[in-house]
Amino acid sequence: MKLTEGNTNVKKRAFIALLMLISLLLGACRSTVAVMADPSDGAGRGTPSERDPEVTTETAEPDDGIPTICIDPGHGFDDVGAWSEYIGELHEKDINLEVALLLRRELEARGLHVVLTHDGESFPKADNDDGNNLFRPQERIAYARTLKIDYYFSIHSDSYDGDSSVGGTRIYYSAGTAHTGESSRAAEKIRDAINAALPDSKKTVAREMSFDDAYYVIREAPVPSALIEVGFVTNSTDARNMLDAAWRAAVAAAVADGIAAYFGA
Repeated sequence: MKLTEGNTNVKKRAFIALLMLISLLLGACRSTVAVMADPSDGAGRGTPSERDPEVTTETAEPDDGIPTICIDPGHGFDDVGAWSEYIGELHEKDINLEVALLLRRELEARGLHVVLTHDGESFPKADNDDGNNLFRPQERIAYARTLKIDYYFSIHSDSYDGDSSVGGTRIYYSAGTAHTGESSRAAEKIRDAINAALPDSKKTVAREMSFDDAYYVIREAPVPSALIEVGFVTNSTDARNMLDAAWRAAVAAAVADGIAAYFGA
């Protein structure tokens, strides 16, 4: 009887140890797949509504004459963004944040100041916060207006279900704003830098959007701005590029070159 109980206890302990090992392995796999940047980082935002937020977050701002770039990683939190089978268990928000973090590093290496709209862990809350886990376009711009920034750059990944051959990198800026001329000049600098750095990829294009059709964040940004679609998750070549660490780093470095060229940095 005692011998049987002893064997049973040994088996139980072995089974529990096995479950703990499997749990640890699954946790490691999840952190590797879900986050391409630091484990503490994630990404982005949701759909416009009529409700205007009032963000009054106090933020320390540099006052040394060096341009400050606001990087907005698109989507994130409960808004995962675009997806296709080509990017597997990842979502657009993961790619956007990874490129944003790389871009921050590249811009800082070029001597520019950088602020992120969010870090993937949390985002600035409005005084009239609606309590959801979505960082809406209006909330992003309300936050940007509390900052002393010189350029606003939103990072996204596109999708097109109608035709998987549609691909490439596109940079959008809004027409009809007080900053359209400067937004256009900056977008062209970024386009040229990407095309020079990645000559074998599909050519990057800079496109002006009519005021009414422009994305909210570039239409309402308080400074010159652009939104980049680094590629199409529904295009197999673009998706393969976006999943490649070297390609993401090259795009971030090229965008930083373009922004630095625009500011003469």
